[in-house]
Amino acid sequence: MLTSMTGFGSGVFATEGISASCEIKSLNNRFFECSLRAKCPPLGEFEQTIKNRVKERVARGRVEIFLKVSFLDSSAHVISLDRGLADEYYKTFTEILDRYGLDRNVRLEDFLRLENLLDREERIPDRQLFQQALMAALDTALNRLTQMRKQEGKLLQDDILYRLDVCEGKMVEIDSMASDTPQALVEKYRSRLKKLLEDHGMESGLDEGRIVQEAAVIADKSDVTEEIIRFNSHVQQFREYLQLADPVGRSLEFLLQEMQREINTISSKSADSRISRLSVEVRSELEKIREQVQNVE
Repeated sequence: MLTSMTGFGSGVFATEGISASCEIKSLNNRFFECSLRAKCPPLGEFEQTIKNRVKERVARGRVEIFLKVSFLDSSAHVISLDRGLADEYYKTFTEILDRYGLDRNVRLEDFLRLENLLDREERIPDRQLFQQALMAALDTALNRLTQMRKQEGKLLQDDILYRLDVCEGKMVEIDSMASDTPQALVEKYRSRLKKLLEDHGMESGLDEGRIVQEAAVIADKSDVTEEIIRFNSHVQQFREYLQLADPVGRSLEFLLQEMQREINTISSKSADSRISRLSVEVRSELEKIREQVQNVE
């Protein structure tokens, strides 16, 4: 069953003194890539643990994670004053006031407007509880992300299977037309030779053996039997990949390239306009499948 590379999931975990929330978004990408943003104390060693947990569930795609952790314990919030900087600010204030004879009334609000004077820091009061909250919110978000990716994958698979059926039907038509080609070539070759002789006032006696021989050479060059067999084999293998639980996006992309190569060869070798038209239609369906496969993990 296919899994889409696009999806979204969120999760929340709350217990005494701590609340954690997680949002995860996944997008198309050739390889696995994970970015992490957090509104909480520095994650430190937990960052790699989080990315490893995600990689266990996501094989391919760009994953964006946003984490937020809040503490109710006041000991988790520390506000510190840069005393040296505050002294310099006060010294500058008084110099300005004295120089211009202004009222020496420096209020607390004047200091609170200053930049870099106060520093707010969040600390982790209980690292074990912090990790538990992070991972619980992350796992919930991952479960919902996985569910959405599988639902999207089911829709992709249904569409791909429909288009594979269309391709197989058209290949049956091509095979039927191709089987009539040798006899048609004999008749076409005979008709052209006869007309050529008549146009030049020559006798119309034709060497049937030579006609069959030449037509056989042309028929051999335009024979597409092997290409049809290989194309159908790739389709069968494609269907088998769709039933696997493992990520198969890259394998499907490779098979599509091979199928495209076979139908291109069929189109170039055949002189039958009907086969050429069907080949164009098959290529169109393969292109639509390729667009869907680009979303597959």
